[in-house]
Amino acid sequence: MQDVYEFTIAGKCIPKARPRFSGHAYTPIKYKEWKDNAVKQLSQQYQGQPLTDCSIRIVFYGKHRGDLDNLAGSVLDALTQSKIIRDDSLKHVKHLEIIHQGADCVFVQVALHIICN
Repeated sequence: MQDVYEFTIAGKCIPKARPRFSGHAYTPIKYKEWKDNAVKQLSQQYQGQPLTDCSIRIVFYGKHRGDLDNLAGSVLDALTQSKIIRDDSLKHVKHLEIIHQGADCVFVQVALHIICN
């Protein structure tokens, strides 16, 4: 039997931004603020050891802007920084499913299925 963990991030997801260069690298402030908030929300939902060998399903509800791969990258970065997953590399994430659903409210739901930990 697989262990399943579910997490919710309230609000509209900001797509993962490429670092900008202007003499030095910097991350756009909107993305940094979103990620810091998402990490805070996720950290309140899980205090265990970082998970490995998992299958991740990310569902975006409501209106989000940007490409799905960049939206998923934002969520994966937040999962990694909040220490829910050890890393988002292929070594630890065996399957990734990304879905966008229309809805009246805007949030992100994440389900992690632990395959073999």
